[in-house]
Amino acid sequence: MEHNVQNENMHQQITAALIAAFVSFLGVVVAIASARWTIISAREKLLADAQALQQNLLKDVLAKRMEAYAALWKIIITYDLNWLLEGKQLDGNWSVEFLRELNACNAITASSFRSPYMSDSSSIAPA
Repeated sequence: MEHNVQNENMHQQITAALIAAFVSFLGVVVAIASARWTIISAREKLLADAQALQQNLLKDVLAKRMEAYAALWKIIITYDLNWLLEGKQLDGNWSVEFLRELNACNAITASSFRSPYMSDSSSIAPA
């Protein structure tokens, strides 16, 4: 009889230990899932923040480029369409003045066409 009671106690202890192990295992799985979800959420937030910063940077670059395009357009209108409408000749003086104005415009606005992500002179970005 005593042997049966000991066996029954042992079975109860084993059952309790298995249930405790299973509950612990479920706790570990939930903790891992929670950590994974937290990491994914943090990564998505970082990516969204990086994209917002990139958009703001590109917005500033676009504004500077629009100013540069306006300056270039003014030179082209002055030395092409208006020059011809005023009856002026397209001669050596015209080409010297046109080139001088283009170079002056380039000296002022060329930085608007550098890549916002790089700082060296090889970072010319397409318009």
